[in-house]
Amino acid sequence: MRYRRLGRLDRAVSEIGYGMWGIAEAPEDALFAACAEHDVGVIARVPFDEYTLTGPLTADMTWPAGDWRNSYFVGENLIHSSMGSRADGMVAMSRPPVIALWAAPRTMSTAFTRMMMERGDVVVLHEPVSNLLSTGQFEVAGTHVDTPAKLFARVLEVAQTSTVFFKDTTEYDYLPHLDNATIRAITHTFMVRDPADAIASHYAVNPAMTLAEVGFEQQFRLFERVRAVLGVVPAVIDAADLVADPQGIVAAYCEHVGLPYRPQALTWAPGVRPEWQRTEHWHRAASASTSFRVPRTVYADTVDSHATLARFRDHHQTFYDRMAELALAPTPRSTL
Repeated sequence: MRYRRLGRLDRAVSEIGYGMWGIAEAPEDALFAACAEHDVGVIARVPFDEYTLTGPLTADMTWPAGDWRNSYFVGENLIHSSMGSRADGMVAMSRPPVIALWAAPRTMSTAFTRMMMERGDVVVLHEPVSNLLSTGQFEVAGTHVDTPAKLFARVLEVAQTSTVFFKDTTEYDYLPHLDNATIRAITHTFMVRDPADAIASHYAVNPAMTLAEVGFEQQFRLFERVRAVLGVVPAVIDAADLVADPQGIVAAYCEHVGLPYRPQALTWAPGVRPEWQRTEHWHRAASASTSFRVPRTVYADTVDSHATLARFRDHHQTFYDRMAELALAPTPRSTL
């Protein structure tokens, strides 16, 4: 524990950032107990979280020339501060109004996103980070952003007035773009599917796919990082459970993320959505769907007939298994 002597009083003190958000990176009970044991006083610094709890912050806010806030509230600091400045900050900290669904490719996550669109009470973003990384920009509620930091800042700004749900697929490694403040600002959920099925479906759309692009390993590493930072096990949906009991799994998911269960959202009209028009060939099954159904497609190349696909499955199986064992159990029908 680091501390310093306080002037003429010759008292040992530890100056910490401590306020409504608690102590960054350290449990209160451990730190305060150590201070008591070593007769060290505590000076509570930035109780209003460096201004952020005194009122709402937005991405376009500016202050007079020379004001320190012009250079401080940018990038990652703005992401953290946008969450902290909500009037219901303590609620937002425990249940952030941004919900992320991180899915390995071909796990039926676009159909799940289509269901979220049907709800009508959340802002839905389709694969914002992967689209930004592949095209260099993404539009969030009328604002074009060109970096992940700006993307998350804008998403959190929108979340000050509306719950935001976004889905992204883990053929990309997102960890370099997610610092701890960003992770804490989001309710993270994950979607998996038997790798044998996901890989056959993926290969049919993209025969040039690589081992990493199968996505389960990168998804699992993100899952583990989120679990370590938040200290909780994120919700996991297994696609097999979803199609077996759509009502029960969706109800359990809604309870976990703090949304009301809307059974009317479990069916929808078919059609290509403008959100995935650019990558429509990836989402033809979702475009043709009207509800969650067991896929009936028979693929020419599978893990049983293609050596490379079998190798991919063998590599990713363990990552799937470790998440699948934590998958949500359906809410009993009797309680719906």
